[in-house]
Amino acid sequence: MPLQRARLKISDYSKKRKLRVTKQERRILMASLSLTSLVDMFAILVIFLLASSSSVNQWIKVAHRIELPQAKFTTPPPKAATVEISSGAIYGDEKYLASVSQAQAAGEIEPLRAWLSRQARHEGFVNIVAHHRIPYGVIKHVIATCQDAGFKNVNLAVQPKAERVSAQ
Repeated sequence: MPLQRARLKISDYSKKRKLRVTKQERRILMASLSLTSLVDMFAILVIFLLASSSSVNQWIKVAHRIELPQAKFTTPPPKAATVEISSGAIYGDEKYLASVSQAQAAGEIEPLRAWLSRQARHEGFVNIVAHHRIPYGVIKHVIATCQDAGFKNVNLAVQPKAERVSAQ
């Protein structure tokens, strides 16, 4: 039979050692994870992410120094082909198609029609991004060309108008 070392019980230790061991046991038993602070931290993180991300999907790129007209009510446009009308030219996904003077003179814009025929028809939607100073006649010719090419649902991109607080 091998020799074994005798284990001391807590009662065999000195009183100071006994108090220290019981305090350590108490500390271990009282240690817990505070979920309240973690929930608060995640709530703040979610609020930050919601505030920093835009609520409108960025399907439409605004390029060529186009300033959009402002509107009081806006809805996000669907993902579709995008026609840009700057102050000097008409672009299809940043590819030059025709000049504004050519569009103003012609009833139908043939390069635009050819470009639209190569685009995928997302339920017949097309998005038009036009500078706010473009004459309505040019926009009307572009819309007519889009509808003749089979895009019956035309969306005009606008900038949401900032609500002004009036001091009374």
